[in-house]
Amino acid sequence: MYKEQFEMEKAEVLLLLKNGGFLKLSQTNPKIFKTFDAENNPLNYYNRCIFNNLIDEKLIIQEAGKFILNVNNFIHFYNN
Repeated sequence: MYKEQFEMEKAEVLLLLKNGGFLKLSQTNPKIFKTFDAENNPLNYYNRCIFNNLIDEKLIIQEAGKFILNVNNFIHFYNN
């Protein structure tokens, strides 16, 4: 995955999370995760490296089996 593609897809995922969406790890393929909108509708699959980056930057947290935006770290991360 190219850096530009990675950054673009990461921005898409963060926008979805900011709008109330969430992430779930794939049950069948450990290399991908799935995005869902706020109404629990499945959207897209993304490469697991984006998920790992969001975890490393502490931008997402797990809540009730879903990964959601960690609002406090998101605001701090983008204000610096």
